[in-house]
Amino acid sequence: MKSATKFRHIGVDKQSIVPIYLQVAQSVVQAVKNGRLKNNQRLPSINLLSERLHISRDSAERAYRHLKKTGVIVSIPQKGFYIRPGYHDDHENPLLDALAGYTCYAIVPHGSDQQQNKQAEPVAFIMIR
Repeated sequence: MKSATKFRHIGVDKQSIVPIYLQVAQSVVQAVKNGRLKNNQRLPSINLLSERLHISRDSAERAYRHLKKTGVIVSIPQKGFYIRPGYHDDHENPLLDALAGYTCYAIVPHGSDQQQNKQAEPVAFIMIR
């Protein structure tokens, strides 16, 4: 599969209050659930992912770290990141399933950042059903 095809299934909305790394992680999980990404399929490198999605390398790395921690992907040193073998068969992710149906609200500080037309960094997130 060509690299460009892989990116079609991974996306971000920079206007969303959901952190970029979680958007990337959710895109990967959704692509696996929809059958667009398969078991053992190689994912783009961190550098390539950040370049193609126009996100920071740190966000791409956090997304892969999160996916690895939740058992969606595995990393093979000097080879890359792959959808974990067997993940498609048992892809029910308790965390993502628990968050289904919730709306995410960000709590941002009120003050000088808004006066300077900067987007304030969220200090917390609240999930409400």
